[in-house]
Parts: sequence; structure tokens; C-alpha cells
Amino acid sequence: MSEYFKYCPKIGLAAMESVLGIELSTTAIIIGLFAAMVGFACFVLMLIKKERANWVIGVMLFASSLGIPVEYNGKVITGIFFKLQLYRSELFLLCGMALACHVLVHIRETKGRFVSLQGSIIVVMGFYAALLRFIHSGAADGSESVLYAFFTLIPLLWALPLLIHDFSDVWRLLRTFAVVNAIWIGGVAAQIAINPSIVVIGREQRFIGLLGNPQHTGTLMAVFVALSLYLFLNDPLKRYKLIYLALIGVNTVFLAWTGSRTGLGMAVLAITGVLYARVGKAILWLPAVAIFVAISLKLLEMTGLSIGFERLASTSNTRASAWSNLWHNGLDSPIIGKGVEGAGDSENGYLYGFAAYGIGMVMLIMILMLGTAYTSFKLWVRRKYLPIEYRSLSDFLIGYFALYFGGSFFEGYMMARVASHLLFFLVFTGIASQFIQMTNRALAAEPGLDDEYDADEAYKYEVGYYNDSYPAL
Repeated sequence: MSEYFKYCPKIGLAAMESVLGIELSTTAIIIGLFAAMVGFACFVLMLIKKERANWVIGVMLFASSLGIPVEYNGKVITGIFFKLQLYRSELFLLCGMALACHVLVHIRETKGRFVSLQGSIIVVMGFYAALLRFIHSGAADGSESVLYAFFTLIPLLWALPLLIHDFSDVWRLLRTFAVVNAIWIGGVAAQIAINPSIVVIGREQRFIGLLGNPQHTGTLMAVFVALSLYLFLNDPLKRYKLIYLALIGVNTVFLAWTGSRTGLGMAVLAITGVLYARVGKAILWLPAVAIFVAISLKLLEMTGLSIGFERLASTSNTRASAWSNLWHNGLDSPIIGKGVEGAGDSENGYLYGFAAYGIGMVMLIMILMLGTAYTSFKLWVRRKYLPIEYRSLSDFLIGYFALYFGGSFFEGYMMARVASHLLFFLVFTGIASQFIQMTNRALAAEPGLDDEYDADEAYKYEVGYYNDSYPAL
């Protein structure tokens, strides 16, 4: 009998290869077992203490902040973290699976809470794209897209109602992002110490860090600059101020080093939200100031003076051709699009969605924009029902939403399956949704102040139907 058992591993391996349709090497099996062990460890940690899910989301952010660096001539740059960059999608998926287990175990605790409207639309967009990938690229790619949508988008959507019970939970999550920011900077510093050339590309030596190109790095730095500034100004734990100040400085230098005008514009939009509560309505002039600064730099450049970060002052149009290609590719197949392989360069999220997935994706994007505008309006109107020290967070969230949709005019991260902005958007819309729910108690206590006042809902809050642990507002 023992002779038959020795064939079991080979039979099992053959069965797996038959189901997956690929040949599994010994290395792939080892990597898979290691990934399973890491996933199981993450799951156990989250069972021990529910708040550990913050760190899983943090690892997902770090994974989505990696990319395979490619020179403009197509040459792949292999640095010390290349293997990690190569398997970033798998790491993102693995953490998503661990988070899915966490959500499944604690799903009963979401009673009386709601997921964000925009997050739900993002999930629909993910499955819609996966469905069309079956048509564009075949069953393998379509199945993979379904897998990513199911195990990354849905867990991130439902994790926020579980993790955010009061304002201290929001701070804990934002500090986790700051830690990821610091680790990312540490990785860049390690690469610079070994070989500075692997963190820049092109003749202009534009900064890419741990990502694939300067544009992606610029959009990431825009969020990190605004987030570190917000934490520096508002985090109640004052002992972290020097750390946040250091992050502001390094992130700003990295942003300028990328030469990304899109990243700079996105940072201005988000910083406007961060500083609104501090400076008041005058901060709304910040975008105009940024425009005048750009014009001034251009005039200085015309005089022949040598200035740093010249590309930030450039007014050259580098996207008109790409936009034209996206538009015409979309018109060639307006119903289902031409897929991500045939759409063209992702230099505009709206046109890229049209070219890749057709008019249906454009409609979903428009619904997403309207939903976000509605949420932003509610945040703005209801900020007076939040404690004074937390009103600035609603301004930051509105600033991020402006950053997200403004940057989408120049970058196609809305269509990405693994991207830092995908995670940021789901998390920040989740926080916004919980904030709006937190204000329901204050509204219920003051009937008639809000046109959405509902007597039945007010009664449920009064008798403790939702059994929530939100602080009195």
C-alpha cells in the first residue's frame, strides 16, 4: 500500500496543473506554500485583534506602491527589490484574501452600518471590466480579473465598516499609511545607497523610486505629501510631529524630482483641502497661485536663466496624441471597447475606460463622479455636526476626491487592477461613509435641520437599534 502513497503528490500536482492549465514548477509550488503561510499568519493576527487588519491594508498599499521599472527604450531596470516588484500583484491579492477571511469572520458586526456608495460602484466597475476581459483576452485573463475583483475590491469595501467605530480608528488607519510611506522611502534610500541610477530613468534622470515610471510616482507622492501635511497639522499625538515633518520634506522633494506636472497639480488640489480649515476661504486661491507660479517659471525659462526642476515649468503638450488615439480606438468599438491591450496609452482615465471597455464603463465612471460629488456635498454640509478637531478630516477627504478625479484627466489609474489610488479611493470613501453615518445621531437629535431627516431612523438611533459605539457628537 505504501508504494501507492508515494505517487499521491505527483497525482495531486498533475490534477492542479490540469485545472489551472499551466505547468507548475518546484519554485512556483514553494512560493505558493510560502504565500499560503503568510496569508494564514495574517488571518490569525486579525482573529487575535481585529485592528490588525489595518496592517494588512497597509501591506496592500505598499504592494500597490511598487512597479516594474522600465526605461523609455523598453529596458527593464532590475534593482535590489526587483523580485518584490515583480510579484506585487500576487502580494496584493494574497493580502486581499486574508482581509476577505477577516471580513467573513466579523461580518455580523456590520449590522446597522453601510458600505460606501462610491466603493460599491468601484466593485461594479471591476466586475464589468472582468466580464469584458473574457471577450477581449480569453477565459484565463477574465477569470484572473474576477479573482482580483472578488478578493481585493469586496474585502476593502467591507473592511471599513468593521474597522471604523470612532475617530481614534481613523487616526490609527492614517498612521498606518504614514508608516507605509516611511518604509517606501526607506526602500528608495537603500536603492540609492547601492546604485542611485536604479531610481531614475531617461536622460532627464526623472525619479521613479520603487514604481515603474515618473508619472505613477508623482501621483503617489501627491497623496503622501497631502497626507503627511494633514497628520502634521492635526494628529492629536504630538510626538509624531517631527516624523511627519520629515515625511513632508522628503515627499515634496521626490514629487518635484519626478517632474510630473500631473502629480504637482494633484498635490495642490489635496493640499487645498488640508489647509482650508486652517487658512479659511483664502486657501481656495491656492490653485490660482500655482498657475501663476508656473507662468512665472516659464517666463524665467524664456529669459535663458537656468532653474531646477525645469520640466515642472514646461507647457509642452505631451498627451494630445495619446488622447486622440484613445478617442479613435474607442470609436472603433464603442460598445465593448478594444481591451486594455488595444486601447492605447493610459494617459486619460476617462478616455482609457472608453477605449478599453466601451460606453458602459464611461457611464459607470460618470455615476461614480456623481456619487462622489453627492458624498462630498454631504461632508461639506454636515461638517458642522462633527467635533471641531475632526472637521479638517472632511476637508481632506474632499481634497482627495478632487485629486482623484482631477488626476484622472492625465493618468489612467481608475482602470488599474492593482494601484495605490484604487486602495486610497476605497479607504477614503469608506471613511467618508462612516463619517456621514456618525452625523446621523446629531441629525436625529435635531429634527428638521436636514432635509433627509427620517423619524423612523431617528427612533432606531434613540432606542439603540444599531447598537453602535460611535462617540456622542
